[in-house]
Amino acid sequence: MKSITLKTASCDSIIYCGEGAFAERTQHLRDKKLFIITDSNVHKIYARLIEETFGTNYVYVMPAGEGSKNHVQLFKILSAMLENGVTRSSTVVALGGGVVGDVAGLAASLYMRGVNLVQIPTTLLSQVDSSVGGKTAVDFKGVKNVVGTFYQPGEVIVDPLFLATLPKREIRCGLGEIVKYGALDKDIYKSLVRNRAHLKDMKFLEDITFDCISHKAEVVRADERDVGGRRKTLNLGHTTGHAFELYYRRKSHGEFVLIGMYYELYIARSMGICTGKYADNIEKLIKKVIGKIPAYPDAEKAAYFAKYDKKNTAATTVSVIVPMSEGESAEIKLPLEEYARYIARCRDSLAEKGMKEEKIMKLAVIGKDVSASDSPKMHSFIAKNMGNEISYDKISIPEGEFENRIDYVIKNYDGFNVTIPYKLSIMPRLKKIVGDAQLFGAVNTVLKSDMSGHNTDGAGFMLMLRNNGVDAAGKDVLLLGAGGAGRAVAKKLAEAGAHVYVYDRNSQSASSLAAECKGITAIDEVAPEDYYLIINATGVGMHKTVGVSPVGEDVLCRTQTAVDLIYVPAESEFLRIARSLGKKTINGQAMLFYQAYFAECIYFGAQPDDAQAKELFQKYITEA
Repeated sequence: MKSITLKTASCDSIIYCGEGAFAERTQHLRDKKLFIITDSNVHKIYARLIEETFGTNYVYVMPAGEGSKNHVQLFKILSAMLENGVTRSSTVVALGGGVVGDVAGLAASLYMRGVNLVQIPTTLLSQVDSSVGGKTAVDFKGVKNVVGTFYQPGEVIVDPLFLATLPKREIRCGLGEIVKYGALDKDIYKSLVRNRAHLKDMKFLEDITFDCISHKAEVVRADERDVGGRRKTLNLGHTTGHAFELYYRRKSHGEFVLIGMYYELYIARSMGICTGKYADNIEKLIKKVIGKIPAYPDAEKAAYFAKYDKKNTAATTVSVIVPMSEGESAEIKLPLEEYARYIARCRDSLAEKGMKEEKIMKLAVIGKDVSASDSPKMHSFIAKNMGNEISYDKISIPEGEFENRIDYVIKNYDGFNVTIPYKLSIMPRLKKIVGDAQLFGAVNTVLKSDMSGHNTDGAGFMLMLRNNGVDAAGKDVLLLGAGGAGRAVAKKLAEAGAHVYVYDRNSQSASSLAAECKGITAIDEVAPEDYYLIINATGVGMHKTVGVSPVGEDVLCRTQTAVDLIYVPAESEFLRIARSLGKKTINGQAMLFYQAYFAECIYFGAQPDDAQAKELFQKYITEA
């Protein structure tokens, strides 16, 4: 269990979050006079737990649903509080979702000008958002949250135990608010993109709930009363979401927030405020949670309900909070008519798309002969587990046919991996060469959207070393082979501070590599020396040379770790000899997998994560 202390001008509110929070913190309430407010859904499931936890304290059960968030229900609760002898020293416990929290919180703030309040949210939406921050309200005359107060609870008890009984729709509603926080907080955004395939996993939800609460607590500390502008950001997606909710009333609050975020993202894109991969990823997250976005026929009529939004500072102007970039948002103020036109245009664009499913990215691997390549299998596995959909083709291009065939690939694919011998040939076709591709002078990954060339060979190799506990910084490394992958490995090792000695049968290749990069030395022959790491980046050991090792026992006996970039067969002769000598051995399959992982991150604009990559590789090995 973790805790956050939310210090504001009105009081200190302590939020307890995590497994066991309910059992532990409710023990401290047992010697107090309590007035429990819950709803019919929660009471039906947890009546026994409520009785065991709160004993003979009075339990007020209100009808479940948004329809109970009104002044009539509020005054029924106040009457029950008076009839049951609630005093200034009593504590109101709000046990339920957002509606219970809002109405109970407002009742606690009004009764005797304020009594103690404890929020125990039981839905994902109320746990990540509405129970924290002190906003209380009821709807009035068809306008959401127009009658309310700012009233901080003394405690908020957030326990994932309540999530186990939630319907799938309630999880989706809570994820609507979580995606909103992803559009406001850089770290939450990265976590959502990284875990897009696991958004509904309970462990993920428990962790991300604390992150969302932490972000909201930080905002409320700075702007408790929503007057400084910071707290306005928490309404991202809500202006349009509330307008649709008031007009249509057929979906839940969390679902309307997601729909509102989509329509408002359209406005931000149209105005050039939010663009590129970041905007694409926010859209994908929205669609991942809610699926299809409705093209509401009366969208422009519904848009006029936005004039009642509390953020507005003028009767004819609508305030909209939109995402800009990772961790950054902006407030847009639009004349009501212009806002309604944007909403109508978004509706029209959705109708034109025919509500098609999210586009499947079409990828390929190209090379002289890629018929036996494992890349499509690895890429498809990684994409699926990262929540992406791809198709992946193998395209073998005979030497001499590259110029004739590459235009077809560029035209028909969203991205492609490049293998020998075309890692250099593709470069003149690209608009920019990025990162390691510049360092290595070769490209293995192309993203069509901006015609950029990348190289993930070195990143894949270094991640393979890290995940095997190998750190070559400041140590002597022997590299056998100065060709394609060998060049990438040598330069990344030198960049990391290793002393790299390169041997190649073509001495000119080794000398050329050494001349390009400080920390690399070409050697004319391989003699027994004390090397921390020996790497086979040659083709010796595969195809016609299976059963052959590029070096023998006399060399391998002097090292600590042997790495073979060959992974078929699974144990090459090179690794077999090293293992027989008691040395640590690493097969190159992980490097190929991690190359694919980094390429997927490039294709989908995701933030690479070592732990995620390692977990995916272990899962791949197990399932393969």
